[in-house]
Amino acid sequence: MKNTTMSSTRHTQGFGLVELMIAVTLGLLLTAATIQTVLSASLSQRLQSGVAQVQDSTDYSFQLLSRDLRMAGYIGCPSIDEANINLIAANPPTDVRLSASEFIAGQDNVSVYPDDEDDDDEGGGEDDQGENNSEDGASENELNILTSSDTITASWADAKAASVREAMALVSDDIELASNPANLTAGDFAIISDCVSADLFVVTSVSTTSDGVTIGHGSAKTTTANLSKAYGEDAEVYGFSSARYEIKNTGRTTSSGDAVFSLYGAQRRAGSGGSDPASTELVEGVENIQLLYGRDTNSNGSINDYVVASAVSDWSVVASVRIELLLAANIDATVSGPQTLNFNGNTLNFDDGRYRQVSTAVIALRNRLP
Repeated sequence: MKNTTMSSTRHTQGFGLVELMIAVTLGLLLTAATIQTVLSASLSQRLQSGVAQVQDSTDYSFQLLSRDLRMAGYIGCPSIDEANINLIAANPPTDVRLSASEFIAGQDNVSVYPDDEDDDDEGGGEDDQGENNSEDGASENELNILTSSDTITASWADAKAASVREAMALVSDDIELASNPANLTAGDFAIISDCVSADLFVVTSVSTTSDGVTIGHGSAKTTTANLSKAYGEDAEVYGFSSARYEIKNTGRTTSSGDAVFSLYGAQRRAGSGGSDPASTELVEGVENIQLLYGRDTNSNGSINDYVVASAVSDWSVVASVRIELLLAANIDATVSGPQTLNFNGNTLNFDDGRYRQVSTAVIALRNRLP
């Protein structure tokens, strides 16, 4: 009889070395492809986040700047180019100016801001030209304004006007108002204006009665207790406002240790008692600002040229401002390679992996262009 237990000669065989190597190689390729897909998705997400962050900063920066620059020079019904503005505030700060040639002013390539030298060089001339420093902006002046960046200051009358309820009999009389919508307090700078004249003075007292509000302008903080005229009931009183914009180092860093810069603003408003405004952070990620001023030198309602602040000899012909911003995302590794941008006429190269963008806007000044 045939032994069936010995009849099977078939053997089960496994993978050979070649097959094993092929399987391992395919697995590694699939793993590498998966990792690359994940990394690409992560980089794309960071890039999208960086672009969104920079765009938000751009929009908000231009919103702030355009709001104040379009208000610059406002003094109520008269045009600032036609009104005779009488400044009687004693020793006013450098930002408290409001005339056709002073309601806007700038400084380019900051090295030392005028306040640091007792206002000896208010115009930002050639001696104030700063060097174009390295990307980290390590060199800054005493106010911590980023050197190689520009600053701009604008001033105007607050839109919250109070009507004069009783005509003045004498130029030294207190000003009787119907209300106090600007919340004027003693020490504030204020403007009284009709459609012909205007006075910029210091509020020395504020008293409220059932009839209205009385504003004093005594000689304690003014060069004279007399206004330029006895204003009638057609006049209005405004709080004085100003704003200075600048770039500063926030003192913060990104996760990789890069310095974070921001747009700062020093904003004077009524209700502060005349105290000097502090420079506060407004928009994160603004690394530099460059400004050019459009001049209408022949008063024909069109721009003849754009120049830097130090080239402006007569600010009354400035009709527009060209703003160029350099912005950076504060998220590391948002771009995979070097980034090249043209800013302020120069080619800049960045290789720190942070997404950057240059944005430009032109803002027309009030009543200077058709």
